[in-house]
Amino acid sequence: MIGALVLALVQTQEPHWEVTPREAQLGLPIELVLTLPEAGKAGGEPPELELDYGWAILDGPRRERRGERWSWHWTLAALEAGERTLPALTLEGGDEPLTVPETTLTVQGVLAADEDAPRPLPAFRTVEERTSPVRPTHILGFLAGMGLLAAALFVLRRRRRRKAAPLPSSPLERLADLDREQARSLAIELTSILRSATEESLGLEPRPASTDEEWLAALEHEGRLDPGRRRELGELLELCHRIKFAGWRPTRFAIDELVGRTEALLRRLVQEVEADQPREEALAC
Repeated sequence: MIGALVLALVQTQEPHWEVTPREAQLGLPIELVLTLPEAGKAGGEPPELELDYGWAILDGPRRERRGERWSWHWTLAALEAGERTLPALTLEGGDEPLTVPETTLTVQGVLAADEDAPRPLPAFRTVEERTSPVRPTHILGFLAGMGLLAAALFVLRRRRRRKAAPLPSSPLERLADLDREQARSLAIELTSILRSATEESLGLEPRPASTDEEWLAALEHEGRLDPGRRRELGELLELCHRIKFAGWRPTRFAIDELVGRTEALLRRLVQEVEADQPREEALAC
């Protein structure tokens, strides 16, 4: 017992790999973290991963701080199933180089064991063999199922009418109601909030058919956005795009930062709209 505790303490003080999950799925994202014992060992340049053709880097490297230590993060995807090995790594810096030992993980394939074996073709059957006469019980069962389905749909529609709640009246209220545990749903809602709030502040009609790139390019071409605002919107929409379509799974800290930057931008939009209202009223008079 004491030996295990001592071994765990030594491992936390030495540079080591952390892989989540340890039993990964083929082609799905894997979080790889290199934890370093001292801030000085993190260095300014990221370590070079010497991976073979059986790996794909989806994101990273990015550096994060964990208390007194620093860590480098990658998002990988395994392209081959089985026992996979992440190579050892030598870090330069400090009094002497540090060696991070290799680590292994299990990658589960799409097919089960022996499922790639050839399967026999089914025997040929005639139409008479594949069909059976319709019986009264079949008709009664079908009618009963249709009745239950109609009743369920009726009850569901009534419940939706009763429980339908009005949407939040402002982008900031919509932002406060978001679920930060579901990264992809969060990214979809953040994209909608950013675009609708910007269009509302500029007095524009919604353009739901345009992609984010087309939408930004159109606003810039029309002279609606200054370069700073265009760059800020582009960075936030790009992060949301990576979550929605590129398989990026951000950490909780990254999600909090994304939501915080969005909130700051929305507050500036509200202040700009409120500042323009007295001017518009004066012009109207």
